[in-house]
Amino acid sequence: MRSSYLPGLLLKFSGLREIGGLETYLFSYKRAIASPAVYGGTAETPGVKLLPGQDIRCADDNFYYRIWIEPRTGVQVEEGCLSGDFVYDKATGNKISAIDRWNGVSAGSQLSSAITEIYSDRLVYLSALYLPELLLMGSLAVLAMGRLHRNTTAVA
Repeated sequence: MRSSYLPGLLLKFSGLREIGGLETYLFSYKRAIASPAVYGGTAETPGVKLLPGQDIRCADDNFYYRIWIEPRTGVQVEEGCLSGDFVYDKATGNKISAIDRWNGVSAGSQLSSAITEIYSDRLVYLSALYLPELLLMGSLAVLAMGRLHRNTTAVA
């Protein structure tokens, strides 16, 4: 996996997972990652300046990246560093300063639409399945109450 801010990550197939009724293929990565490019800055924002011999990585090498792929409708990505990104001294491996703790989730609009459609279809299906039974039970309850009412008024 490559992107503008990530070097090539070797993603491991982690199995099939269901997201909102859609079967997806999950690929994941959880290890160390050097990420100085993420904090490089822009013309408007200076970013984090590193001295020679310094690097930025997720503390305890706990950067994670997960991608769920549904071939027809899209992908969902979850990534982050909940232990926090730090500036490290490359020679000693010691933390110099904390930068940020972060995570994020994004899903393609087609995937989100497909999940919404599945929930709507499921509601229609369940209504068609259970509505006749509910109506029958309600009718029987009304008949039973009417018969009970008739029997109590006939006795009096």
